Amino acid sequence: SDDPDTPYIIPGMLVQGGLCVLAGEPKTGKSWLLYQMILSVASGTVMPPYEYSKVPAKKVLLIANEGSQAGIKARLAALAKGMGLDLAATLANIGIIVGTQFLLDDHKATLEHLAAEYDLICVDVLANAWYGKEDSNDEVKQMIGLIRPAITAGATVLLVHHFGKVSATSGSRGGQRMRGASA
Repeated sequence: SDDPDTPYIIPGMLVQGGLCVLAGEPKTGKSWLLYQMILSVASGTVMPPYEYSKVPAKKVLLIANEGSQAGIKARLAALAKGMGLDLAATLANIGIIVGTQFLLDDHKATLEHLAAEYDLICVDVLANAWYGKEDSNDEVKQMIGLIRPAITAGATVLLVHHFGKVSATSGSRGGQRMRGASA
């Protein structure tokens, strides 16, 4: 948004209280970009191209459906060191939940509750956190409905999504491969 009053979690990138999707082909660095975003928000150090800007540090929750808690913390620690961050202070602002089907109906109230505690809720990866069909507008609308209470409560929700491999029938553009994206 060009509106100077628009509140951002990451300036120019993630709007506060919004739904964002980080999507791409498998093995293209989405999780590493996500971790950099998480560390930037948790430390108050803004990502490029705003390298010298500082914003208030915010609380981040990572709902990780791939990897282990120890592995995720090791990745975050290595990246934080490379970014020159205070590791203890930054990690104090990050919550990690591993291996959970968090976008099901019975977790709607939990997401809303977590939004009161966290400014940014990241789900890595969508396919492992939701049983719906990404090519069904109705099912994508239902999934967004499950997330909406967290957004309404003021949290930004960031979903990491893997596109399937490009084939002759799936097309070459991401939106063509996620038909439910019009929801």
